[in-house]
Amino acid sequence: MSDASMPTTGGLKRIAANLAAICISLAVAFGLGEVVVRVAFHGSMDFDMEMWKYATQIKIPSDDPRVVHEHRPNGRAFLMGVEVTTNSSGLRDGERAKLKPPGTYRIVALGDSITMGWGVQQDMTFPTQLERMLNAQPPKGFPKGLSYEVLNLGVGNYNTAQEVMRLRSLGLAFDPDLIILGYFINDAEPTPKPSRGFLIEHSYLFAFAVSRMRLLKPGTGTYLDYYRGLYGDDQPGWQATQAALRDLASISRERSIPAVIFIIPEMHELGDRYPFAGIHRRLEQVAAEIGLPAVDLFPAFKGRKPESALWVSSLDAHHNAEAQGLLAKGIHGALETYAAQIQDRGAVRRPIARGAAASRR
Repeated sequence: MSDASMPTTGGLKRIAANLAAICISLAVAFGLGEVVVRVAFHGSMDFDMEMWKYATQIKIPSDDPRVVHEHRPNGRAFLMGVEVTTNSSGLRDGERAKLKPPGTYRIVALGDSITMGWGVQQDMTFPTQLERMLNAQPPKGFPKGLSYEVLNLGVGNYNTAQEVMRLRSLGLAFDPDLIILGYFINDAEPTPKPSRGFLIEHSYLFAFAVSRMRLLKPGTGTYLDYYRGLYGDDQPGWQATQAALRDLASISRERSIPAVIFIIPEMHELGDRYPFAGIHRRLEQVAAEIGLPAVDLFPAFKGRKPESALWVSSLDAHHNAEAQGLLAKGIHGALETYAAQIQDRGAVRRPIARGAAASRR
């Protein structure tokens, strides 16, 4: 190469200056984009962006890699139009002492984003509404003269395996008298693999771009196909779900804590052609085989039209406050139906409850 073809010192400086200008322009554009997206989605009802905010502002990695994530203690965020706070144990609940107060009948509610109360004020989640109902009118066959507590252990994006592990790692420490598990059709999904990285954890603009690119991907089928596909005998998520339910049954037997599974309906079609009745029956069969009661809550919703009136938003079919109330009423009624079976399983613990009730009188 001749000397004439080599860049001069001045040429190199110009190239460096141009590259610096490009980098600065990109940084400024990214920064402006970040500000615009943060302002635009500060109080939005965009499902994908609100779920990302939930994942970064309320969730933290779990020490147990099988659980993947859990709620941040004393967390606070504004999500899907409502304030979401967690207590010192990471529950979306008021502060609860692990040492159960005398004269208290304590229920722990396991579940996913529906139990947690996605898009619903904290005082309108079904665990909170159920607590009010129980204290106003305990079901027949349940102890009277006690204070009823329903602790909300729900965490968004959990499957059944994660929920039962959360029971073992946290829920049992609250000394529950009854365990209820809210089962939704996507709880047979495999445990998700966490996404880590500075941009995905901190940048609104990056999260927005990723969510929109995901929407552009061609679909491989309908939501009906997706949910039904989770329940093939060879599906690892469904296999893990059945193993977790067996574990729940073992906990119930070994600790003499009654447990009940409540099957929560999917909210797109609540008429006679409800598409997942067969999956509900399959869950009932699995529960019967392992010795746990399973209650289908679909009858509490059947025929409600339009279904979207029970959604958090027109594009988000999570159960809104009214639907959460229907869940609470259905659970309250079922507890009366299964009272004898529940009290029989908890017979070892019942004298403690009677003694506590006497101390209050």
